[in-house]
Amino acid sequence: MWAGGRASRELIVWGTLAMCGIGVLIARVVGDAPIRRFVHRVGARIESVGPVAWATAMGVAAFGLALVVQRFIYAGLLTNPDEMISLIQARYLAAGRLGGVLDGDPAAWLILNSLVTDGRWVSQYPPGHLAVLTLGVMVGAPLLVGPVSAGISAGFFTRSLELLAPERVRSVRAASLLLASSPFTALLGGQIMSHSTTMVAGSLALFASLRARDGRGGASVL
Repeated sequence: MWAGGRASRELIVWGTLAMCGIGVLIARVVGDAPIRRFVHRVGARIESVGPVAWATAMGVAAFGLALVVQRFIYAGLLTNPDEMISLIQARYLAAGRLGGVLDGDPAAWLILNSLVTDGRWVSQYPPGHLAVLTLGVMVGAPLLVGPVSAGISAGFFTRSLELLAPERVRSVRAASLLLASSPFTALLGGQIMSHSTTMVAGSLALFASLRARDGRGGASVL
């Protein structure tokens, strides 16, 4: 543990110093004028994309990165008890049962993040997430719930940011690009925990409230 922690600290320190050195070298050799021109050209090109197209692109990017994380970093496996218990509960729901029936020793059913009642086993997770995960089980692709949720939430958050600050398109799109490419978004989207579907609910609520603010009455229903 100590050796691993020391190696990680050394990697962070030396990696940071190396990147700073490279940055200083580029700044001294190239100068800031070409970099400014490049950033300006890229910003103008990004700004020319329509808002819906940009939000769609960010959603697709977030979905793709989360899918890569799930397939190649997590190797298509469940990585924590939250996912395992949620998936077990979703499988029961897909089979038309609210939970498991205890058979044998009840102690065998005492699993982290689950509840045991009179002859029944259920998970502790909210029904909304479990309903979405159940749909994934029914179509044979429960592991896609995370990446799809990451894509949807990134898309709606992107659109919401532009509604919040329509006069600052470049800044807003830089922020949405960081959101879609964030390791946090990708790592969380690669799992099937309720965090992912909660992000979707939050992004939809924000988008709907902004549309309702702008006079779109139908959005207030959502």
